[in-house]
Amino acid sequence: QMPNHQVQTIQLERMKLSPCIACDSLEFLVSPTIQPALQLIQCKQCGISYTYPRPNLTELEKLYSETYYGPENVKFLHIVESLVGWITGRRARRIHEMVTPHSRILEIGCGRGLLLKQLAQLGHECHGSERSELAAQRARKTVGLRIYTTPLEKSGLEPHSFDLVILWHVLEHLEEP
Repeated sequence: QMPNHQVQTIQLERMKLSPCIACDSLEFLVSPTIQPALQLIQCKQCGISYTYPRPNLTELEKLYSETYYGPENVKFLHIVESLVGWITGRRARRIHEMVTPHSRILEIGCGRGLLLKQLAQLGHECHGSERSELAAQRARKTVGLRIYTTPLEKSGLEPHSFDLVILWHVLEHLEEP
């Protein structure tokens, strides 16, 4: 049996990889995912990761259905939703401690708006960007959240107008990070 680094070298040679989007490195690690056709590629230099092959726009759009987000904005069983809510609340409080009061916050890939809802309840002005219209509609039900479904560069948001920008599990959902 070949050592793992030899298997990775063979896999990398067969892939058509572009330089790292963050640091331009060409050195990567390859890890399997639960889907046999997908690999997780991680830059050895900066650590940024993405799935390979990268999904195309049609594949991405199929992922954001009611099946993905759940009926009535409930994605998991009650006990799991409760745990997600608790974890999200902890994350929101930690973020709240790191920023000034009444910060202007943008979450890219805000999904159902759970984190933004918690941050808004802590007194922040919250904006979200979401590719799924279904998730955006559900997130907009939280009073005070401003959710955009247009590409970020076309949303009309002023550069440098936020105190904090959050990306949480986003890169794996982008066609061209």
